[in-house]
Amino acid sequence: MSKKSREKNQKFLIKILQESGWTKTEKGEAFGVAELEYNNDEMILQVDHLLDNESIAFRLFSNSQELFLIIKFEDSLREIINKIINIQDDIAVDNCKVLLKQLISICPEIYVDTGEELIPLVDE
Repeated sequence: MSKKSREKNQKFLIKILQESGWTKTEKGEAFGVAELEYNNDEMILQVDHLLDNESIAFRLFSNSQELFLIIKFEDSLREIINKIINIQDDIAVDNCKVLLKQLISICPEIYVDTGEELIPLVDE
C-alpha cells in the first residue's frame, strides 16, 4: 500500500468515525493517527488503522471480556466501517457473534489476535 493510499485511509477513518460520535484515543491525538473509540455503555469499541499493511485493528472491551481482531480489508474498508457504525450502539457481549458473522460476510480475512498468534475467524 502506498503512503498516499495509507494517508487517504487514515483521513477517511478519522472523518467518518468522528462524524458518527467516535473520539480519538490519547495515542490518536498524540500521534495524529487513526485510532478512535466509541463507548455505547455496554462496550468500548476501538478502531486502529495499521500503517504497515491493509488492515485495521478492531477491539471490543466490556467489564468481563476483550476481543482483539485484525481485519484485512483489501477493497472493503468503507463497507466494514459502515457495518461497525451501524451496530455501534447495539453491540454487546451477548450479541457480539452477530456482528462478527456480518463482518466475515464482507471480509473473510479476519483474525483473532490472542497476543501470541493470529487465529483465523471462521463463520460457524
